[in-house]
Amino acid sequence: VLIEYVLNQLKNPEGFLAKIRQLYDHPGNSSFDVLEFKDGREFERYSRPQLIGGKPVGRVWSFRDVTGQKRMEESLRETATRLQTIFNAARDGILVADAKTRRFLFANHEICRLTGYTEAELLEKTVEDIHPPKDLPFLLDRFDSLVRGTAMQALGSYEGGRMLFLGLGTGLGSALVVENVLVPLELAHLP
Repeated sequence: VLIEYVLNQLKNPEGFLAKIRQLYDHPGNSSFDVLEFKDGREFERYSRPQLIGGKPVGRVWSFRDVTGQKRMEESLRETATRLQTIFNAARDGILVADAKTRRFLFANHEICRLTGYTEAELLEKTVEDIHPPKDLPFLLDRFDSLVRGTAMQALGSYEGGRMLFLGLGTGLGSALVVENVLVPLELAHLP
């Protein structure tokens, strides 16, 4: 009666029953899958044999509601897609650098145009590699002080223009260096 009640709620009741039959035909096997319900809920289903003296004498089933987790994962994927679109379409040159190594992790199209480097070339470089030596003490001091802060972001300039370094860490934000003055910027809240 319980299985019939659940079957009416599942998107794939045949798959649910097939997995049960398979496990009872092979009592020594363990199993893990995700059950999708018609109302949008999702449950992880884990099953393993109950053993006594090394022999299967029954089956232990565990179900865990992962609906909230799956919705959060989907929301994060959507947000990442939106951010990637904004990042790529930005008319400002943007680089994302690793806080410890200062190696670039991401470069948008505009920064490639501004610097003359390809994305692949920039991703092999560090903050130090693309700035004039005379600007490095100031820029590295700014970079390191921002990294020590909560947002882990940094900005710098290069000869002939400006570049924005945006990093995502414990917070989300950016800053702008104009005429050697650091100006923090606040980004809108993301859904």
